[in-house]
Amino acid sequence: MNKIKNIAIAAAMLSASFAASAQDTLLNQNWYVGAGAGVIRPDGVWGIDKDDAAFGLKLGKALNEQWDLQFNATEGAVKQNGARYGQKTLGVDALYMFSRKSVRPFLLVGAGAERDVFTAANSLAEPKRNSPFVSVGLGLQSNITERLFLQADLRNVHGFIRGDEFSHSKANNKYLMFSLNYLLGPAPQPAPPPAPVAPVVAPEPTPAPVVAPVAPPPPAPKFEKVTMSANELFAFDSANLAPEQPKLDDMAKLLNEDKSVNNVVITGTPTAWVPTSTTRSCPSVVLKPSRPTW
Repeated sequence: MNKIKNIAIAAAMLSASFAASAQDTLLNQNWYVGAGAGVIRPDGVWGIDKDDAAFGLKLGKALNEQWDLQFNATEGAVKQNGARYGQKTLGVDALYMFSRKSVRPFLLVGAGAERDVFTAANSLAEPKRNSPFVSVGLGLQSNITERLFLQADLRNVHGFIRGDEFSHSKANNKYLMFSLNYLLGPAPQPAPPPAPVAPVVAPEPTPAPVVAPVAPPPPAPKFEKVTMSANELFAFDSANLAPEQPKLDDMAKLLNEDKSVNNVVITGTPTAWVPTSTTRSCPSVVLKPSRPTW
């Protein structure tokens, strides 16, 4: 029995090492097939106290997040001191999975049919019998790749021995089995993430209409009044201008230089020989002599 315990511990360590590099995936519900080997330890009622090799095949699938279904066929044989015992089983197991991660411990219950064959030492007789059995056990699965995983389980197979071929009516054989299982289809892929929603960009505010600057109103006309004395313009009892007229010269120069002057008004009064008044403005020049305009 210690040999079986040591093998179970080694199997757990091996599975943990595979899990360190495996990635959790979505549940793959495709069928899988497996082949494995292990050891069988017959019940003491067979008179054999020895562990020996066992082999098995399995077909299974994940039903949901909690349960796996497996169909198993195993065969084991033990020889000791001239006696030989062999057992074949064909059954179905339900595995309750504690998780669906890379390492998945489980409990199992099963049922099926077994065929027991026993040959006693120094005997040519080989009685055999088909009987029903139930089994319970525990184990774990560990991912190696996305479609390949290791399974190890330890179970007790309780046979209900029928007939009178054997001297006992029940037997509890123990199996420690390791199998390499291969999924027949790829794992489902996660749904692609939703397309990113384009950010809502607020429309740029309509720029305020550019208001053309209002041209300032033209400056009000500026009037400059120039008053001239008649005695400066004319000699007594004469219509001829006096030879020296500095004010008239200044006014003529202003009119020539300042192109904005566009109006010249000369006014006067009928009073004879009254000092002449001359009005100059910009943009107009108004001359107002004190006598009528010539």
